[in-house]
Amino acid sequence: MSLLIFTVLALSQTQPVGSVPYCSLAKYTSITQSYDDFESGSNGWRQWGENGCYSEAAELLANYRRENDASLGAAPRNSLLFHEAQLRASAGENSAAADLIDEIETRSVIAPVAIYYAATAAFLRNDKVRLKQMRKELSEMPMPKEFEDARRRYVEANGGEGPKWPMNLDVVDDLIKCFGQPYLIAYSCSYQ
Repeated sequence: MSLLIFTVLALSQTQPVGSVPYCSLAKYTSITQSYDDFESGSNGWRQWGENGCYSEAAELLANYRRENDASLGAAPRNSLLFHEAQLRASAGENSAAADLIDEIETRSVIAPVAIYYAATAAFLRNDKVRLKQMRKELSEMPMPKEFEDARRRYVEANGGEGPKWPMNLDVVDDLIKCFGQPYLIAYSCSYQ
């Protein structure tokens, strides 16, 4: 029995997370569930993506989009595309991730989010000049008057400091700070 435990431990420490048998179970996740359940529920893509199964979760998102494209609005489709891009980037598939970001309908998102998407694509394409340009644009975005009220309501409901303006500037700063590093590291560079 101890030999079996030793073998399992040795194998689990030598294989990258994405290649462990656990990740292969992602393909059995239902792609017929509602968008809300698939996006945020305990049986959706996040159970795989948040446990290191980046490629498998990305494929799951791609399959969900293909299967449900006719019923998806612009906002859900954009969210699925960006999350798939993040997962592909986390798996080291930067070119495919940047191409997915290009598919996002940026005219249907607010300007700071569109700039954040463009900054992420610039990072993935190894374009530091464009990344810094997007950071400058994002930092200069005027705060909408509704933002402070929304932040106050968020803090009242959830505690903490709440979201900061401009949104995602901290992530873009991390992408610049750890430029040249894999996306998985750079995305949260300040916390490394």
